[in-house]
Amino acid sequence: MADAPIIFVSHSMGGLVVKKAYMLAVHDSTYVDVASSMSRGAMIFLGTPHRGSDSAAKLHTILSATIGSKAFIEELKSKSSSITAINEDFRHYAKDLTLWSFYESRPTSIGAGRSALLVDRDSAVIGYENEGSSQIEGDHRSICKFETREAPGYKTIRNLLLHLIETKVCALAKPISDTAPPPLNDGHPPEYTTGSGAKFAGASRRPSLAAKQLSEILGQQDTNGENLLFFRDNRVVEDSCKWIFHKQSFKWWADTKGTIASRYLWLYGPPAAGKSVLASAIIDQLLSENKTTAFYFFRRNNVTGRTTRSFLLSLIAQMSMHSLEFYEKLVEIDAQQTKVHSMPTRVLWQKVFVDTLFETRESVDSSWYWVIDALDEADAPSELISLLGKINSETPINVFITSRVGMDIKRSIQTFIPKQAMRPEQIEAADTKADMAAHARHELESLPFESNEIDEIVHLLVAKSQGIFLWVRFAVEEILATAHSLEGVYEALEAMPSEMASFFEQILDGMSTMRDSNKRIAKAILGNTVCAMRPLRTVELQAALHPTFGRLASLDYTIKQVCPHLIKVDESSGLVQLIHETVREFLLQNKDSEFHVDSFQAHHHLTQVCLGVWAEDVFSSPISSSLQRPRSIPQLNAIHPLLHYAATSWFDHLQNAAMDKVLEQAICDFLRTSVLAWVEVAGLLGNLTLLTAGALGLEAAMTQSPLISYVDKRLISGWAVDLVRIAPKYGRNIVTYPFSIHKLLPPFCPIKTQIGSQFGSAGEISVVGGGHRHWDDCLAHITVAREGELCKLFVCGSEYLAVTLSGSKGIAVIYDTETCQELRRICHGERITAIHMNITGEYIVTGGLRSMRIWRIKTGDSVAQVLNPGGSRCLAAAFRPDSKSVVAFTSNDTIATWDLRHDTAKESRLERMAVEGKYRGSPWGVCFDKDATMVSLAYKGWPIEIWDIDRVELVETVPAQSPLGSCFNPYNNDIYGMDHDSTILRYDVQTQATTQIRLEAHVATCNPSGTLLVTGDSNGVLKIFTADTMELLYKIDKYTDIITGLCFSPDGTKLYDIRSSHCNVWIPEVLLVSVREDSSVSGIESEHSAINRTTSSIPPESSSTMAEITTLTCDATGSFICCGKSNGGVLLYHTQSGRALQQLYTHGSTFDVRALAWSADGSTIVSVDSSQRFIVSRLKQISTTKWVCERLQDFYPGQSQNGAVKQLLISADGSRLLASFRGTHKLLNLDTGEQMCERTFEATDNVPFWLQSPQFPEQIIYFDLRVARVFSWHALEDLTGPNGVALDHSLATDWGAKKVRAFAYSTQDKKSIVTEWSTIERNAVMRSNTWNAAKFNAASGRIHESSNWYDLRLDRLVGVYRNQAVFLDRDLWVCSSSCNASTETTRHFYMPMDWLNTSEERLAAMTRSGEFVYAQHGELIVVKCGMRSNQGLLEQ
Repeated sequence: MADAPIIFVSHSMGGLVVKKAYMLAVHDSTYVDVASSMSRGAMIFLGTPHRGSDSAAKLHTILSATIGSKAFIEELKSKSSSITAINEDFRHYAKDLTLWSFYESRPTSIGAGRSALLVDRDSAVIGYENEGSSQIEGDHRSICKFETREAPGYKTIRNLLLHLIETKVCALAKPISDTAPPPLNDGHPPEYTTGSGAKFAGASRRPSLAAKQLSEILGQQDTNGENLLFFRDNRVVEDSCKWIFHKQSFKWWADTKGTIASRYLWLYGPPAAGKSVLASAIIDQLLSENKTTAFYFFRRNNVTGRTTRSFLLSLIAQMSMHSLEFYEKLVEIDAQQTKVHSMPTRVLWQKVFVDTLFETRESVDSSWYWVIDALDEADAPSELISLLGKINSETPINVFITSRVGMDIKRSIQTFIPKQAMRPEQIEAADTKADMAAHARHELESLPFESNEIDEIVHLLVAKSQGIFLWVRFAVEEILATAHSLEGVYEALEAMPSEMASFFEQILDGMSTMRDSNKRIAKAILGNTVCAMRPLRTVELQAALHPTFGRLASLDYTIKQVCPHLIKVDESSGLVQLIHETVREFLLQNKDSEFHVDSFQAHHHLTQVCLGVWAEDVFSSPISSSLQRPRSIPQLNAIHPLLHYAATSWFDHLQNAAMDKVLEQAICDFLRTSVLAWVEVAGLLGNLTLLTAGALGLEAAMTQSPLISYVDKRLISGWAVDLVRIAPKYGRNIVTYPFSIHKLLPPFCPIKTQIGSQFGSAGEISVVGGGHRHWDDCLAHITVAREGELCKLFVCGSEYLAVTLSGSKGIAVIYDTETCQELRRICHGERITAIHMNITGEYIVTGGLRSMRIWRIKTGDSVAQVLNPGGSRCLAAAFRPDSKSVVAFTSNDTIATWDLRHDTAKESRLERMAVEGKYRGSPWGVCFDKDATMVSLAYKGWPIEIWDIDRVELVETVPAQSPLGSCFNPYNNDIYGMDHDSTILRYDVQTQATTQIRLEAHVATCNPSGTLLVTGDSNGVLKIFTADTMELLYKIDKYTDIITGLCFSPDGTKLYDIRSSHCNVWIPEVLLVSVREDSSVSGIESEHSAINRTTSSIPPESSSTMAEITTLTCDATGSFICCGKSNGGVLLYHTQSGRALQQLYTHGSTFDVRALAWSADGSTIVSVDSSQRFIVSRLKQISTTKWVCERLQDFYPGQSQNGAVKQLLISADGSRLLASFRGTHKLLNLDTGEQMCERTFEATDNVPFWLQSPQFPEQIIYFDLRVARVFSWHALEDLTGPNGVALDHSLATDWGAKKVRAFAYSTQDKKSIVTEWSTIERNAVMRSNTWNAAKFNAASGRIHESSNWYDLRLDRLVGVYRNQAVFLDRDLWVCSSSCNASTETTRHFYMPMDWLNTSEERLAAMTRSGEFVYAQHGELIVVKCGMRSNQGLLEQ
């Protein structure tokens, strides 16, 4: 037996016994073979209560239902901590086990006419990565006792056992993931896959793992199946809703034959007519016919589920489970391109649906079926219909839509869906008459009446219902509850109001007779259920009620007793929902009832409940360190049952709450003590849009509290600003390292912000310098062009930024939008005159003087090329939304359409009536609208012209004197023109009215949603206006260079500009607060509402341009830092404060300082600028903050033929200066400035490094990749002979063909030398190793490296601290490692992402006393005590 795997099948509490037995076997050497057999086998759990917190409460009921009453039951119930301990400990042992968990689908009878779902899915599924899970039809007893071999549950377990035997016993060496698992489903009812045509498979991977991977890819779990269960349960009669299948419109819709590619059926009717139940019946019918079906139920009480984005993500999840081909493509998209969960909605639709799903072809005769219920309850029905109407799929998609009657939806359907592809169908009273009768007869058959008497009752019920199914349900429940005789039934029917509102009033009147304590509970349950942002689960509602009522004995039972007919608890999912949406409307509107729900007070209560969660003791320290990836919602809710809901909903409740002093105090307490715990959870969820949503909630709170105190107002408004700023600046850090929000991140925030002032000193580190006391609008300042070139054009996507240069080669530089690091360059071969990126951000088109080319951005490969019409110059180019064609406008007034699929081009010359004596020439400005169907042309001395591209027809002319250019509003196609006299004009397409404003602007663009207009002028000033009223909202004047281009990121949160040789990335607050979440395609509604809450006043003007720091060096003590700047200045900084003490001297504003050297005694400093001018100065400190600088030498040693100075080094005695050029090295006399000697070496492609010998003050060491040389300081005499000292390390041969730059540092004990080797290329590779310092002498012929860090992903070597090397890794963590061979690398702190200073070299240094010094945006930042922080070991 020791050699055979053991497969355990355990039911209920037996699963806990198996887990405990395995843990005991692992620890006991006697049972080591048993533990091995168990680990190589599998554990199958049937209804096992894994979750300690839930199982402890239900333990007594479970055991009583399974084994009867025993003495130990009460003992276990009272000491349920032992069960919790089993579940908690097991996770440490389960990593390598194969686990399967099954949960019941039906409640179990527990006596006295009561039943309960004993072990629900949340308790029965552990949630481990190596666990499969599924539902088994049956209650808690019958899921392990099957009546026949044909029972579905028996087949499932049998197939699983056969599969495990095959993989575990017959093929011991083959892992389970390599074989086909049994057809189990995770997260949906069995009908979703069993016999439903769900071709996912299970065929190549375990479904539960696929579902887990999908939730990671999509950023959410698809819980829409719970809505299907809810409405399916309302169909108590099996053959109800069959009438729809006999309708001609339905038969036409369901038909897979015919010429129409996609068909639409719109079913509409009054409220409570049974539309959602009918939708569930259609879904089940399609699934039973093995049709590939996806569905979505919009629910008014689910705020996040009402968005277009949630709808699309749910369809993606379901279609992935149906189509293996689509699933694999989705995984590929997520891995190789932009993450799916972060795609803007428009990109999500284009990339995942249009480009991927709609290109997937199933069998010839197959179709896909989408069922969409309650479309009228979606946030943006019109937008969603506009998408559905554009379906053009290889596999036909038939779309079924239900909604209430509404003119808006009717108008949208008529506008966006082709008439021949759509059929409307209205629910008539006669349609549902038979179903209502069948439902009533089924429910009333238990009454002791004759069949004809039942028929009469049913007839009266249906006649009185007026076609409202919900009325029949309520009436039947009332009869069963109150009538005891036939006469009583008729009396009840007579008393029943025919209107639903009157019926609800009757129910509430009955509730009024309850005792006061029950009424208070009923009001709380109704308020929480009506105003919750999504349906709460019982455990969540229990937690929400707990602060007021404590723990209720049985929440399900309580709801049935105190809220009869109004609320339903789904026994399988645990969701607490109103029986129908009309109940919500009635409770909110009926103010005369004592059970009226005051939404303001209900939201007030829920806000307090949500905020109270964060005050729990569990959040007093970071929780993320105890969670393993993926951080799922069940994992979070295991910490606190309301954790996920509170994290995603408190701000929505706050915006709708009635403000008072109590709530104000709760908000302030939350912001003073617990807000970082919430930010941490937002990071765990990977959803930082929650921070912006929280900011909007706080801003709304201030608006509603005019009498709030100044201190509290400053606190709330400060956090409203901070939450908006944190995500774009530090978002990647928070998501990757959520725990860091507590101690590591706050010190890097500006000291005058709330997060900086409250929590900046809470951790071990402190940050000084930088000069940023407040948030900076500039996120990054990218130096793109060099050597006289300029930035000409640019375009931005969600992942890539492309900037073209002015040179004749046609270079476009590609950057990562997140890190602002250069990725690659593409060469068009001629000057680039136009550039555009497709909507998915995968391709760019570049237009030049003679040709256009298409490029794949990720690889930089050219994939297509075409010549311009008639040898003309391309002035503008744009992809169409489907990325299948490119439209271009050329200098000979030609519109060219390039069909990329067939590689053909269509050319159309503009034709106009000639005007005598006037010549147009080429337009000064050309702009396409967002769909590339219209083009705007600005000719000097002519009005702006708008042409329809497909019809080649002039459709509008906009009055202008001498326009420079124009742009379209992407929302409504209004036109904004820039005139030569600095006038900005807005042309309203609808009213044909023109608005003009006198500005200095000459470039302009709109944000993606069309709510903002941004202009740039020749003075470098950016101005942001409302797009409709042209009201000035914001102004930025940080830099003074002329602005030549503007564009937005696809989500509208970042603004880019180009000026001179730079590209700037801006995140002004007015943008950040206007984009809460991309919940719709245009986002127009959310944007407008947000703009109304932005600051109306213009922020004060920012400081003037800050010169960049080009080089820096520290003194020998680490107390002071000297920096050279791009304006020629040499400044002295104080390390402890990070402040600039004084400018020592300047080289002149036209030259930048290239290199600095500071003597060991601190008395001499030498600098050299870009003109090779050397300045030698004597320094003398006269106070703690004041120095005297005396210039000793100012000279030009003569122009070097080998370029600029690469390094300066002063001798130990301060008498000599080494100036290192590329390939040439000069020794200068510091007293006279005269050259003493010169050395030249053959390897001129490498950049070597000189280091003062740590062992011998009179010697200097020269480092190159393969050789080191030891020289004397006296006359630069080579002491090691002609061959030098060979450096024995693998890089010497591996990088033999590469150009390499060297750096070297000696440790403070002078025993080791640390070297950095980096390739001189784009995307340089860096490696580092150490050497024994004592071996660098004249007698050595070869030195072998002492140790290396080749296995680490390092960005650069910063320096040394004591005897440790200090690195910056690729994730921007500052790490250290001892120079001894066998030590590990420790992470200390990370640099925030906004410290990335683009393509320029990152200037950083370590002082002798352990401060980390970094140059950012022209200022110096010092991190103090950073080396004391220990954040664990760096992973290899």
